Amino acid sequence: MWVFFRGSVPENIETEDPDPSTWEPPYANFPLSSCMNHFHDHQLIINTAWCGDLAGNTFPTMNGFPGGRASCEGYVRDPRNKEALNESYWLINSVKIYKARESCAGAGDDPFSGGFDGCCQDGLQQCLRDWDNDGRYFYRCFADCPELPSPTCTEVGQDPYGQAPSFQQCCGGLQQCLNDWNGNGRSYYLCFAECSSPHPR
Repeated sequence: MWVFFRGSVPENIETEDPDPSTWEPPYANFPLSSCMNHFHDHQLIINTAWCGDLAGNTFPTMNGFPGGRASCEGYVRDPRNKEALNESYWLINSVKIYKARESCAGAGDDPFSGGFDGCCQDGLQQCLRDWDNDGRYFYRCFADCPELPSPTCTEVGQDPYGQAPSFQQCCGGLQQCLNDWNGNGRSYYLCFAECSSPHPR
C-alpha cells in the first residue's frame, strides 16, 4: 500500500499507467504468497480514531493534559473540548486499486484456475470451448478464439434437422426418432439409440 501526499503523486499514476518499480517503498507491504487463498472480498475502511495506537501514544501535552494515550482519552471525553473536536475530516484526492499484470492468464491458460483473477493478459480474450473433448466447457485465453469445427454428425438427444448449416445424420449407433418431445403438439426428430425407449421431455 502506497500513500502519496499532494505534489508527490508519480506521473505514471496521473496518466493511468502505474509502474510501482519507479515508486518509493510502500507504506505497508504484506507478502502473503503462501496463503493468499485465505484473503478475499476485502473492504477498505477509513475511520477517525481519536486515540488509536498512533494518535494516542503521540498525543502532545496541551491544556493541562501531560500527553500519551490516557491524556488523549481524557481530552476527548472532556466536554470543555467539544468545540475543538467539532470539525474533523479526511481530505483524500483519490483511492486507486490496481491488479498486477501477472495476475492475468497468458495464452492457452484458463483465466479461472491456477490462481488467476479471471482475466486474460492484454491482447487476449476469453474463449469458451470443450477443449478436452470430454463434454466439459471452460475458458482459455487466446488472441483470437479458434473457430469451432463443423459437426459431422448429430449427437444423442439433438435434432438432426436443427444443425447448421443443414441436415446432419445421427452419429453411429443412433437413429432418428420422431415424437412430440415437448408435449406441445409439434413433433420433430431427435437422435437416440432406441426410439422405443421412453425419453424425458
